[in-house]
Amino acid sequence: MMYRIEYHGKLLEGFNPEIVRMEVAVRLREDQVLRLFSGERVVLKKAVSEGACERYIAELRRMGMDAALVPLDVSPPPAAMLTYAVVFWGNLLTGFERPAVMGAAARRFKLAPAQLMQIFSGVKVVLKRGVSTETGARWIESPRVS
Repeated sequence: MMYRIEYHGKLLEGFNPEIVRMEVAVRLREDQVLRLFSGERVVLKKAVSEGACERYIAELRRMGMDAALVPLDVSPPPAAMLTYAVVFWGNLLTGFERPAVMGAAARRFKLAPAQLMQIFSGVKVVLKRGVSTETGARWIESPRVS
């Protein structure tokens, strides 16, 4: 679980506001200190792990600041929203011969000779960007060469 650490300008009971401000002022610029104690919500840290949160909160409380942890919903995006790129490095699967695969690729994808040479040059070539999982799976199928 990930958290956000927020501060609303409140101090823990028993802490002197002037001393807390001075201790904070040692670590921050003047404009940051003014913003921190404005009474408005200030996000101190975003997307922090539980272990790191404990350390931050302990330090803030040691200084007298009443900070809050806000759990974040960092669930992965639905698969329908993920997009991928189809990349080819020019390597062939065992059992396939380069001239036959190049010929099939030229016919299937209607490639000019210069494009064909670039794709089979052995360097990384992005064939298509922004494809869905289903479309990417169709691109991965090896073309049948007769």
